Amino acid sequence: MALVRLLMEAAPISAWSVAGIIHVHHGIRGDEADADERFVQVFADRFGLRCEVCHVDVPAARRLTRQSLEATARRLRYEAFAAAAGRLGATRVATGHTADDQAETVLLRLLRGGSMRGLSGVRATRGIYVRPLLGFRRRDLRAALTAWGQTYREDCTNTDLEVPRNRLRHHLMPVLEGDWPGGVAALARFADIARDDERDLSETAVVIGRRAIVSEATGVQLIVEPLAAASPAVARRVIRDAIEQAGGVSSLASIEAVRQLASGSAGSEARVRGLVARRTRAGIHLGPPAPVVHSGAFEYELRVPGSLEIGETGASMHSSLLKGADIPISRLGPDRAAIQEGGVVVPLSVRSRRPGDRFRPLGAPGSRKLQDVLVDRRIPRDLRDRLPVVTDARGRIVWVAGVAIAHECRVTTPAAGMIILELKKGNP
Repeated sequence: MALVRLLMEAAPISAWSVAGIIHVHHGIRGDEADADERFVQVFADRFGLRCEVCHVDVPAARRLTRQSLEATARRLRYEAFAAAAGRLGATRVATGHTADDQAETVLLRLLRGGSMRGLSGVRATRGIYVRPLLGFRRRDLRAALTAWGQTYREDCTNTDLEVPRNRLRHHLMPVLEGDWPGGVAALARFADIARDDERDLSETAVVIGRRAIVSEATGVQLIVEPLAAASPAVARRVIRDAIEQAGGVSSLASIEAVRQLASGSAGSEARVRGLVARRTRAGIHLGPPAPVVHSGAFEYELRVPGSLEIGETGASMHSSLLKGADIPISRLGPDRAAIQEGGVVVPLSVRSRRPGDRFRPLGAPGSRKLQDVLVDRRIPRDLRDRLPVVTDARGRIVWVAGVAIAHECRVTTPAAGMIILELKKGNP
């Protein structure tokens, strides 16, 4: 609301005009979302603005893609923006991201181990999208709305502490604001600096990539010599470009894994999300993993609390939520696990293992291939494809039933809430 009011104030003295308002109904919040839609339409009618209302079904789309609720909503929202802009005849779409949003984005990506590209934060311009409020604090915009006598609505999902950004916003940002009053502005400035550095280093990486990245029918070949001659900062970006060109998903962990292969021996391998990186005599080959066909593959959604039947194995999985209490370790066993509620994003999924699965077993020094863990734990080969693998909404492995929970999901604060998972075995 602050964005549209400011744009309306500026339009008469600018070379542009406000084509209209785009409102996206995500199909998540029921009556509250319907009321938001009516509120926006009344506002648009009051000021004589065209209003494009777009309805999308985020829950349905999420079931198909297995992305998080937030990622699915963002994708559908921007698809709706682009289509509605065409109907309005608009050449730009302005969104209301603020300096607070920028600071939250930088911190969240930093805590998740983001790259410099991620730490560049929200861009002021990208394609048709502009974000004119990145220099404004959220509190100043609320003050402006009060001065205008302009009412607005709050989205109840902004208080949902299962969403990582909301936890950061409500728990960490107030501490930052209290102890470091200039922290939000400093993080926003850092994003600007990171963006400039990322742009120049990426341009250099593109030049080197023309010699280092060779497309092949089965993927991409990464030539080691020009990679070794580049600085680590540039080499990481060349590897990132190679991974993405081969159809994989780049992350700091996958980039570093490929970097280590550069000094490895021929035949050594590393798993990258969606790809296998294999050291060859010529360099490093990045391509899709060889297809592995598992009989009886399965995947089911598990609500918390909730239960499901795994028809392929005859077993069932149950989840419950325990708050404000402890649970004796003696009550846990190979078929029962406790995980920290705040350490996962629900809903959970229960599925069979997949090629490339990795996780960090409880107490292990780092991430390992699930296949290697199963071999070390002496799990019989004929049982491995029937072991339920529990993942969260981000796709991270939470628990391999009967084997181990993920170290990062272990219970550290029982009173803060635990999810209890229990596998009841049956006869297939």
